[in-house]
Amino acid sequence: MTSLFSWKRNELDAGRIHILSREFRPYLRCRGLYYVRILTLYSVLLWLAMSIFFGGIYKVSYFVGKRADLYVIDLDHGTVGSNITNIILNAAGVISPQPQWKLLSAMRSRRDAEEFIRHNGWGAIVINRGASSGGLQAAAQSSAYNPSRMLTVLLASGRNALVSNRYIEPQIDTMAQYTVTQYNVAQVNTLKKQQQNQNANIAPTDRLSLIGYTTLDTAPYGFGIAPVAPTYMLFVSLACTLAAQVLVKLSCNEMFSYVNHHQLTLYFHSLMLMWSTLLSTYGALAVLAFRGPGYTKNSLGLPLTCGRFFAILTSLDIALFVTSQWLFFWITILPPDFVPVFFIFTMVTTSASGIVALELVPKALRWIVVVPGYNNAELFRYIVSGAHPQLGLHIGILLGEMVLMFALNSVAIMVRQYWLISGVADSAGWFKTSIFYKKKPQPHITQETIIAQESTSHYSSLFGSEPSTAHTPIDDDEEQPDQVRFTLYGS
Repeated sequence: MTSLFSWKRNELDAGRIHILSREFRPYLRCRGLYYVRILTLYSVLLWLAMSIFFGGIYKVSYFVGKRADLYVIDLDHGTVGSNITNIILNAAGVISPQPQWKLLSAMRSRRDAEEFIRHNGWGAIVINRGASSGGLQAAAQSSAYNPSRMLTVLLASGRNALVSNRYIEPQIDTMAQYTVTQYNVAQVNTLKKQQQNQNANIAPTDRLSLIGYTTLDTAPYGFGIAPVAPTYMLFVSLACTLAAQVLVKLSCNEMFSYVNHHQLTLYFHSLMLMWSTLLSTYGALAVLAFRGPGYTKNSLGLPLTCGRFFAILTSLDIALFVTSQWLFFWITILPPDFVPVFFIFTMVTTSASGIVALELVPKALRWIVVVPGYNNAELFRYIVSGAHPQLGLHIGILLGEMVLMFALNSVAIMVRQYWLISGVADSAGWFKTSIFYKKKPQPHITQETIIAQESTSHYSSLFGSEPSTAHTPIDDDEEQPDQVRFTLYGS
């Protein structure tokens, strides 16, 4: 018994050859060359897929300066508002790099400005109403004067927290500090000259800060892992989905041989929908666990109500279902050695599209707008923060892709059935040209042939011999059994 576990001598190795023996070398050489080719292909395609990820974050600061518009909103309409507006608009050559600043004069109140930034912008500097009232004398003489009420910096981190925290907020904060410094220095010098002409004392130093600013995030999006939450949920769910779909492909050979492709299409899509709903429920519960409705720290722009919980679940479910359809299509028609290529491509594009802003990526990568991960991330940000609503665009893209992939998967199932019946591919998906092709062509199986096989088996068990091959065809008018017990191959 112990010889079975011996390194030098094993009874089960009787008659087996050495791995380097002359008889085995052709087989070993064939396999070795195949592994070298496929691994080389994997490495090249992996870097090609990674270029999509790195391309999505390539020179983001450059594109922020070119495409991310920030706004100056003058609600004062006085001398102070005019001076501050000129300082900001003329600072483009002084502070570099900076986004493009535009004057927005159509706002009537700060509430309108907040709504505009939440829905359409990255940020703004608002010159509040009444900034010019009282003038410099009020600043110098009133102890109740609050300079921070003069300006308000508006942000919308919910549009894309990574871009906002890394690029937008530092640059808009730099501009606000520069504006405050330039205005205070100019106005304090003016105040000094006026006081010197009147032989008056200079105001105390705590009153020389004539303007300041406060910061308001119109769409907070800073809880826990919020910046990567939708991408991470979809990433983990896709990894689980791939394992399930590979298992289905390797274990459903008989279904492809017996069942018509219309019913198979409905069956597999029902499985994918149930699986996607299960994983999406886990993801929505994870969001609830990290940011419950009773939390008071790092709050969201909108409370996480029951309706928003199911909105998160539904958006993730649709995106995961569409991505599962995409994977199912390639897993169905491709041999096993090419499945990892499209899986890596799917995972990389999902990860890249979920963390970037579409307007801040190179034009060559604008096609990520059709990636389900991008639309899911945008929907998630809007649901939890209220920022940048584009519901019609994102929901329309996801539903359109769902219908398209349903049609493509129906064709893929039909093609694979033909390959199995004709012997073009085996049950694992290897084609005839592959060195791994093993299975012989399988005959086309119908309900009549199954009944004939079971009748033959029953006759043999009673009489010990098989009946004649000639048999009477089944009359279509005769009553057919409600259920047919399928006999699997090899039994």
